[in-house]
Amino acid sequence: MAIGFQRRFAARLGVDPARVTLDHVGLNHLSWERAVRLDSEDVLAALLRDHGEEIAAEVGLRPGLLRRLGVVPSYYLRYFYAHDAVVREQREAPSRAAEVAAMGKQLLELYADPALVTKPELLTRRGGAFYSEAAVALIASLLGDRGDTQVVNVRNDGTLPFLGQEAVIEVPATVTASGATPLPVPPVEPLYAGLIAHVSGADLPVEEEAPARAFAARGFGADVVVRNDTFAPLRAGASARWGVAVVCDAGINAVGVSPTGDVARFPPLGRLSGDWGGGHGLGEEALCRAVRAEDGRGAPTAPAGLVTAYFGTATVEELVLGLHLGQVDGGRLHELAPGALAAARDGDAVALALVERQAEEVTVLAEVCLWRLRLLETPTEVVLGGGLLTSGDPLLVALLAAGFARRAPRAAPTVADAPPVLGAALLGLDRLGAPPEAGTRLRGEYADLGGPVRRCRPA
Repeated sequence: MAIGFQRRFAARLGVDPARVTLDHVGLNHLSWERAVRLDSEDVLAALLRDHGEEIAAEVGLRPGLLRRLGVVPSYYLRYFYAHDAVVREQREAPSRAAEVAAMGKQLLELYADPALVTKPELLTRRGGAFYSEAAVALIASLLGDRGDTQVVNVRNDGTLPFLGQEAVIEVPATVTASGATPLPVPPVEPLYAGLIAHVSGADLPVEEEAPARAFAARGFGADVVVRNDTFAPLRAGASARWGVAVVCDAGINAVGVSPTGDVARFPPLGRLSGDWGGGHGLGEEALCRAVRAEDGRGAPTAPAGLVTAYFGTATVEELVLGLHLGQVDGGRLHELAPGALAAARDGDAVALALVERQAEEVTVLAEVCLWRLRLLETPTEVVLGGGLLTSGDPLLVALLAAGFARRAPRAAPTVADAPPVLGAALLGLDRLGAPPEAGTRLRGEYADLGGPVRRCRPA
């Protein structure tokens, strides 16, 4: 969060935080500090020179990377810049969701003590430092019409020309009683603009065309191509330039490319376009079943206890009301997915039905792509990507293997360790007509950085 960077930079500079402002740009949880101004002087280079090791440790990246970039990425960009290291950590240790759930339980026990009058040390490990200060400052500016500058999430409305008007961006804005108005943003470098556009959402062909035109108009390159992010894991995970990919992360999406270049894709717009599942969808369904179990409309189910324990509410209804009133971030529902998978493994019938439905959705998407491309009878790699499908959950893996054997027996389901950015780079090489040796060398470079790029059957 920007306020955290501002406070820590001010502490290192030995000045009042009010004197420090940030050139902060990006999306929520995907942003960079491109300048740190003490009064009007940019001191970011000096901070990286004198405190690079400490700053890098705070965001979980190598100091050399920060110095090469000349910016400070948000901590969450560690999932992009250090993808392979993060994957290894998550395979060897409890997930962040499990850690947060355990901390939440301990914190509630501490808060139950009326003698507690100081901030528990455990809270510093939970994350969200300075959130209360940021919230109070924003409320004060909205109610008091202060007209000061704060980093907030606002509607784009042309601020970043390579995104749609309705996109939500995270930038400095002037906050008054009328709301937040984004300040002009200096041109965003292609290295960051491309990732912002990729993550912000280019789900439909028309949404790919708009940022491509904007990038071309700004001279990012003589030949600019923008594709939905599902194409990247397909190219990274498949051994050839064609195949099918199903990505199941917060949402779910699939794309297929035939040997002749024909494309099969879907408009991944959630329930509006018939989608079901993904981390958020699975969490939402678990909550729905928990509500019905609690009020008597549905069968008893473990997710009811999972929901209340994870979110620290006395009842499921309390959580539902918190979501409705905006007191709980609905975007957190995906955090329930690991618990739903665990409950299904433990034999909970309701949770098992949800996981079976998720596996069915994945295999159906792949089957339809293969059918549209006339590849059902052709041995074809199906790359499985996204957090749910790369989690290695044994039940989900077994259900997927059975589903593919039944629906698309000639398909070769593949879970790739290669980061999607490798696929984007390979697609760029394809566009340039580079020889196969160039792609082999690029894969080798990524293997050297993060271990072997492996593929395995989900069975």
